[in-house]
Amino acid sequence: MQTALVILPALSPAGADLSPVHTVFALELATYFEGVTYAPTAGEWLDESTGIIHDAPGVAFTVGADWPAKDGR
Repeated sequence: MQTALVILPALSPAGADLSPVHTVFALELATYFEGVTYAPTAGEWLDESTGIIHDAPGVAFTVGADWPAKDGR
């Protein structure tokens, strides 16, 4: 089994809560992959023009599946 991880931002660029988007995304993943695990993430990014470090909260979604190996590997 292999896993795939997708991290989406918790907030839009305008600061709006994206949890409704996360709910729909999780339901789609759960339907397609028959399950999904998700958890909050914490990250940071540096604004090089100001030197300010910004928080970058997100949500990580993980699914597992048996994908065929590329080139028979």
